[in-house]
Amino acid sequence: MKKLTLIFIFLLCGLSFGQEYWRNYNSATSRLPNNTIHAIVIDNQDNKWIATSVGLGKFDGTNWTVYNKSNSGLPHNIVRCLAIDKNGDKWIGTDSGLVKFDGKNWTVYTKSNSSLPDDRIRGVAIDKDGFVWAGTKEGGVVSFDGYNWRNFVDPNPEGLVKYINTVFVDKNNVKWIGTSGGGLGKFDGYNWTFFTKANSYSSCNSFISIVFDSKGVLWAGTYSGGIEMFDGTKYGWASYFPKITRLLEHKWVLGVGIDQSGAKWVGTNNIGLWKFEQVNGVDTWSAYDSLNSPLKDTCIVSIAVDKYNNKWIGTYTKGLYIYNENGIVIKNLGVTEPNAGAKWATGTKQKVAWYSTNAGGSVNIKLSLDGGLTYPLTLASGIPNDGSEDITVPDNPSDKCRIKVESASDTGLYGVSQADFRIIRLMAPVLLSPETGASVDPSKLALKWRKAELADGYSVKVANDTGFTVLLVNNASVTDTVLQLSNLSTNMKCYWKVQARITGGTGPWSEVRNFTVLPLPLIPVLQSPENNAADVKTDTLFSWKSAQNASSYRLNISESDQFSTMFFSDSTITATSKEVKGLKNGIRYYWQVKGTNAAGTGPYSAVWNFTTKLNSPESLKAESEIVKSNRVRLTWKDSNNGEQGFIIERRFGGDYTQLAVLTQNQTSYTDTTLGAEGEYIYRVKAYTKDAQSGYSNTVIVKLTGVKEHKKAPLSFALEQNYPNPFNPSTKIKYYIPKESHVSLKVFNLLGSEVAIIVEGRMAAGEHEAVFDGSSLPSGMYLYRLEAAGNVSTKKFVLLK
Repeated sequence: MKKLTLIFIFLLCGLSFGQEYWRNYNSATSRLPNNTIHAIVIDNQDNKWIATSVGLGKFDGTNWTVYNKSNSGLPHNIVRCLAIDKNGDKWIGTDSGLVKFDGKNWTVYTKSNSSLPDDRIRGVAIDKDGFVWAGTKEGGVVSFDGYNWRNFVDPNPEGLVKYINTVFVDKNNVKWIGTSGGGLGKFDGYNWTFFTKANSYSSCNSFISIVFDSKGVLWAGTYSGGIEMFDGTKYGWASYFPKITRLLEHKWVLGVGIDQSGAKWVGTNNIGLWKFEQVNGVDTWSAYDSLNSPLKDTCIVSIAVDKYNNKWIGTYTKGLYIYNENGIVIKNLGVTEPNAGAKWATGTKQKVAWYSTNAGGSVNIKLSLDGGLTYPLTLASGIPNDGSEDITVPDNPSDKCRIKVESASDTGLYGVSQADFRIIRLMAPVLLSPETGASVDPSKLALKWRKAELADGYSVKVANDTGFTVLLVNNASVTDTVLQLSNLSTNMKCYWKVQARITGGTGPWSEVRNFTVLPLPLIPVLQSPENNAADVKTDTLFSWKSAQNASSYRLNISESDQFSTMFFSDSTITATSKEVKGLKNGIRYYWQVKGTNAAGTGPYSAVWNFTTKLNSPESLKAESEIVKSNRVRLTWKDSNNGEQGFIIERRFGGDYTQLAVLTQNQTSYTDTTLGAEGEYIYRVKAYTKDAQSGYSNTVIVKLTGVKEHKKAPLSFALEQNYPNPFNPSTKIKYYIPKESHVSLKVFNLLGSEVAIIVEGRMAAGEHEAVFDGSSLPSGMYLYRLEAAGNVSTKKFVLLK
């Protein structure tokens, strides 16, 4: 490296012949949020974004906008660093997370909702791929592609420390990381390289600020090495901190900027602002401090240079300074409308507004459809510079529109709208309901349509003619996609249509549909069978009174008062009666009716119930050949279609007593409990859960010539069934020592009950039951007898 020759030039700078060279903005004289400036960035509309200790400031050359915790989505008032991506979105590093601001919406990323390792952001930069790179105070570096985070701390690239001061992306998309104590990091997307005092010719391990000049040479401010230059070669390091002068004598450089001539502007910790340039091939330094300039603070934290070569200088205690050695140039017409997120409909009149105080004469208004890269459409030309103009929106839909207002005589003097807005072509809404020709109940009349893209609201018209000359509804302030209507006359045909609206204009009308207002049917009144009726025939006629407005009816019949299962349901009945056949005997049924028409269904009637007639068993007989064995086999004829079983009663010398309760639909029973000689009289009746039938005929059995009285068994017993295996029926014999309640049930091998053979009170003695397994699949089953406190279980096999 060649020996440096330093020449110091101290200039008194101020106002000369009306030209302004210096300007100061502070919290007392402007809306600058705070006098401690941490960072300054300039967007492509030449707006200055200033990070302070009490919020974020935006300055368009004329007006200030302030964002803080109380009026925005900022999570913390201390803003440390800033970057702007290609969409114009601002990425803001705070002491409480990383924030994205798109001009309208604020998105905050923290440790709690993202992969950020530390909420204290100290550096942020955007690479060419749109990835955001953020350096944290004690959590290293992360990258974010909008969906996924990548953390460069765990695993930690060899040599990268967690303490980050700044992040910079060069024109080759290489990331440069300034650390505190860990040197300068370089990441090319695949490999990391670290430059420290130990492995390079750098004189420092703590880097605070980084910029690159037009030749690709890095200039960095450091904590202890002054300003360092690095041209990318092994020996291409140079440090500027001469010991023989007061130049950078404490070696702390906080901010670095490069102007359009290539001069480096260096902000130091406490000896002011320095300019480094070559004059006639000689390295020359110029100093600016409180002795020779209006600077009232010699601690310069940040520096940015705009397109007019104005230097924007952020200080630690005295706010923001602007300096231009050729005179300050502020050229910004400051477009204020359209705002971020605005929507313009094609063909409508819309307002463009701007600050007119920075220029005279006339202006042109141009439109960009690509986010401000080009402005191919001129919306107005040579109009007065009065700050406002209504223009007609062209038929050029785009999501990335910008407005540019430029001086007609100086195209370098212009303003651009701050963020993208949209130009849309409003489409006609698609109608959903009611459909054309539909009949609608007036109490449920709602017009519905599909949302028209980007519409702010809708106009709805309803008329009784296709020309909409007599309007029944004319509502231009609908904001939803549904409109409830009332007070329309019944039995009237109506026509309707909908139009989308946006601020400043409307879209085309939808198709025209029609509907008829028709009230729902009233509640039917039931007639027959009457409520709580008994002995109703299984083939019976249901009837009800006509319900007003009903064109048909639905009849429901169920064994459940909740109608959870239906025995009968028919919605096509056009008369006021319906014959239903095949009802089960002895069952309580519930029934209801409701009316229907083209508009829908009316409410159900009251729920009535009735019980069908349960017929008495017929043709009861006793098989007399069994009498000699003191056993009587009874048989009878079943005259019902739904009983649960039968109750058998016997009389011997006194009143009838219950002999057995059969819980299956069987039509035979063997009495094995006969004792003394005499006359035995039998009768049978059917039963359900809801009813009992009358008695059958009686049969008389005379027991004579008994040589040996058969005693009741002394103990409880259950015999093995016969036959076994069986198909489909088998006999089961059991013994009851005394009159008691008897339960004989069948279970599968999982323990689930599958059949009830006997359930009821039985006389003491020997009994025989028949089990029919026709409804069960083949397999092994268990049958269990419970009586008089005893339980016995055996197995049998059904083999089909």
